[in-house]
Amino acid sequence: METVNEINDIEKLNDNEIIGKPQLDNSEIIFLGKGNILYCEGNVVLSDTSIRFSGNNSVIYLSDTESSYFLNLLILNNSIIFIGKNNIFYPIVNISIPDNYKLIMGCDGVIESNVTLGNVHDFEVIDLSSKENLFENRSIYIGDYVAICSSSHISNGVEIGSGAILNSGAHVPQERSLKSNAIYGGNPCVPIKKNVTFVKNSDEVNDEIIKFVFNEGETLSPEK
Repeated sequence: METVNEINDIEKLNDNEIIGKPQLDNSEIIFLGKGNILYCEGNVVLSDTSIRFSGNNSVIYLSDTESSYFLNLLILNNSIIFIGKNNIFYPIVNISIPDNYKLIMGCDGVIESNVTLGNVHDFEVIDLSSKENLFENRSIYIGDYVAICSSSHISNGVEIGSGAILNSGAHVPQERSLKSNAIYGGNPCVPIKKNVTFVKNSDEVNDEIIKFVFNEGETLSPEK
């Protein structure tokens, strides 16, 4: 096991790698396996964060953000997490990514407290007819400018279109696709209103607000 609690610990790593120099504020990075990589852009700050690599050969890429990262993160074997630029995180966001999965998150989103992204199970669910593993290959894709409000839960296999908004306590079941520029809420979540967006401050409410409008079903890129 290799543990990083301060910046000088990065140089002591042998079996894993941290690229960049994240600021660690009451945070730790734990490697239980080998061949893992944590890549941090230049202004990454980890506050009250625990990142645990519990397997081998996984990669986490953390882009620069408007705030600190507040994460309780678990990643297993051969998996990838990519978080885009200028997202705002509130403490604490829980992320659990199983073997051979991806979590891809776009830019400019808001993720509030007690949000959960993904699940790690100690068992598999098998379809008795097809013998298919129903928990296999269920990655999560979250677009640009997405707001996920407090205590929401995003299951494996979910796609969230750019500009979508999830109300507090929303639960998104496996393999659900959420449309762009719509509000969702409930358990399981249902669409509440279409043709909406959100702004991070009132100064953005002007004719330029159209830049936050996305094509229906668009996951990662805004309308040009």
